[in-house]
Amino acid sequence: MSFDFELKLDGKAMSKFMLRYNYTRMSGIVNLILGVAAAVVCVWRWSEWTANQRVAWIAIAVLLLVVQPLMLIHKARKQMSQESMKTPTMVHVDEEGVTISQNESTHCGWKEVRKIKCYKDAIYVFTSAVRATVLTRVSCEEQFDELTAFVKGMKKA
Repeated sequence: MSFDFELKLDGKAMSKFMLRYNYTRMSGIVNLILGVAAAVVCVWRWSEWTANQRVAWIAIAVLLLVVQPLMLIHKARKQMSQESMKTPTMVHVDEEGVTISQNESTHCGWKEVRKIKCYKDAIYVFTSAVRATVLTRVSCEEQFDELTAFVKGMKKA
């Protein structure tokens, strides 16, 4: 069985990937916990603190809970606006692995795949700790559910 399709990525899909990737790792979870803790402590101790202390704790909460996610979204959209991301990318998935073709062809066998994450709208095929291929439902159209089952099966094999 094999699947061939053109990869269609946009800023929204890349933003979702960046947010999921960052907030499912330890550093993202710690940032969320610290941001919520800063907000809770600020509310809890509001009457006991001076204006400078309040501003500092509010700034910490806003940086961790608002600014950082917005920076990730901005970074993803900026990456999508690069010229290399506008070039059509063809993807071929079969029993051998995943082949990406954009000006040149790159193949990654299933044994080289480190991790696969499947969501309702995308499949993330990680070939290293910091490199992933994002296969979206929009790209795969009606083949997405079959592709999800196939990819899960190939990684287990």
